[in-house]
Amino acid sequence: KHLDYCWVISLYHTENTQVVHARNVVCTWKPILVFRKGRSGKIESCSGHAMVDSFRNDYRDKEFHEWGQGESAVKYLIETFSNPDELVLDPMAGGGTTLVVAKETKRKCIGIEIDPVYVEKIKANLMKSKSVSMF
Repeated sequence: KHLDYCWVISLYHTENTQVVHARNVVCTWKPILVFRKGRSGKIESCSGHAMVDSFRNDYRDKEFHEWGQGESAVKYLIETFSNPDELVLDPMAGGGTTLVVAKETKRKCIGIEIDPVYVEKIKANLMKSKSVSMF
């Protein structure tokens, strides 16, 4: 109830598409839902430029999670929608890519992950990052 829906962004995969067997569909993109606190109107990117609502991911990092994203796609989103010292929330943290990139770009971050196996992988991912001293 404290966040407002803003937009959906299409992240197109340039490699390794996923077959959704239950629907018999080859999935070539991932929807990214954008929610913001108190900013549901005109979308202003932090750079002041118009936001682009579709882009290509240069790779999918599977080291820490089977659905992992490459850091460049996450970095684009974090830098578009937040400034240094602002808070980034990832409610399905998976392998922790968003948390790592948030720390590397000087953002505060909160990650939520229900699967204890991935919680341990998130810790390993954060320890791998040069900019993370504590989590």
